[in-house]
Order: sequence, then C-alpha cells, then structure tokens
Amino acid sequence: MQVGVDVARPPEAVVEGVLDPAKAVLWTSDLERFEVDLKRPGDVGSVTRLDYVLHGRRCILEDVLIAAEPNRRYGSHVTADALTA
Repeated sequence: MQVGVDVARPPEAVVEGVLDPAKAVLWTSDLERFEVDLKRPGDVGSVTRLDYVLHGRRCILEDVLIAAEPNRRYGSHVTADALTA
C-alpha cells in the first residue's frame, strides 16, 4: 500500500518536520517518543526507535534507513514484535 499527502511547503521544511525527533511527536498520532540510536535521522544507516501507544498497547518500532534521496525520498526497513515492512 502506498499513501501520499500533498503539503504546501518546500521539501526542506517537510523533511525537517518528519525527521526531527522533537517535531515528529507533534504531527504523528499515537507516537510518544522518537529516539535516534545510530547516526542522524535522514542518513542512510541511521537507526531510530519509535514508541507508539495504540489502543492502550505499547508498540515499539525499529526503523533502519536503507535508502535516501535527500529532500525527496526515503526508504526504511521497519520491524516490531509481529511486523516487518
């Protein structure tokens, strides 16, 4: 499944909001914490941990950035208890 959203802002501003751990929790519902474990967000090889609470249950995702075209496209390998995407 592919999802798209049009945002009337320059790509740099959108990427800043998406990749900044302090800002991500402001626009992502159910996200309580966005933590960077390795490298900087947006750098290939970066590892981030995302803590969500969904319907009263905690879900922790690990996101490894595997590809990036800065300010254009980012590809991740995401894992959780019963999820790989």
